[in-house]
Amino acid sequence: MKTNAALTARDQAVIGTLNVADSTIEMLKEGIDDPRKAATTMTSALMNMGNSALVNFDQIAASVGGDAGIEGYFSTSNTGGTLRGTGNNARELYTAIKSGDEDLINQATANFENATGINMREILGEAAYNNTATRANFLQLAYMAAAANGQTGRTLSDKDLAYHLQIVGFGSTQDPQVLTDNLLRFVDQLVVGIDAETQVSIPTNGLSRYNMNDETFQSIVTMYYNPLVKPDLEGKDTPQWLDYNSYTYKPFYQRYGSIPVVKNWQQHQGKFYDRKNSKSARTTPGTVIDPNKEYSFEIQKIRDLTQ
Repeated sequence: MKTNAALTARDQAVIGTLNVADSTIEMLKEGIDDPRKAATTMTSALMNMGNSALVNFDQIAASVGGDAGIEGYFSTSNTGGTLRGTGNNARELYTAIKSGDEDLINQATANFENATGINMREILGEAAYNNTATRANFLQLAYMAAAANGQTGRTLSDKDLAYHLQIVGFGSTQDPQVLTDNLLRFVDQLVVGIDAETQVSIPTNGLSRYNMNDETFQSIVTMYYNPLVKPDLEGKDTPQWLDYNSYTYKPFYQRYGSIPVVKNWQQHQGKFYDRKNSKSARTTPGTVIDPNKEYSFEIQKIRDLTQ
């Protein structure tokens, strides 16, 4: 039940992210359709994404941090976190962003760069880095990505945050179409991370430890898996609760496919991959784009983290 609560918090946060990303893409369409509006729509869209990101992060972090809440989410030892190391600088940067104080954000940024060895200016691009508000928004996205990607039940280290900052560091582009494509890939990575983490957290080969004839366990498991159904002696369809190997996983988009914002997002995805397929067909006849291979390197990193 504790694992289920943590996974549900992540699901809720990603659905919230889908909502933000969906409205952001709608805003970016203005710049795509009318290049004269590109700069304005880029700025407003980036602000829109960042302003909601920490809300999503807070939701997950509080559920993982236990009695200490969000404070308990940051790693306090060199053995904590998914990637070893403390989260002291990540905590300091988080506090600075929440305060909105530019001086604190600049100082915390410098401390974080020194601790992790990353160059935030290179990752975000000159324009995004120099604007403190925009930089803070990208950092908020990085916190949210870290929380959603394989961080369930784990504390957050500085290295975790640095890695996820590189994932969301697409701020150097000034092209609304490129930002739209990157945003679609980024959110897809969150969903892939959730599906990987869910199957690791509740593996079918570990269900034998539970009483799967108990309705409480059945209600939790059916959120994520469909058991095989066979007719019993009376011909009535009956779930085979003890045949764990026959369970089929219910991916994120299947679990929440009826929610309007998820439907809208999948429509954006469809158009994106239709366009990618069309471009590929012109250059390499017969080639079909596999969404999982579009960013296989990043996905593998996320799966490494979750496992």
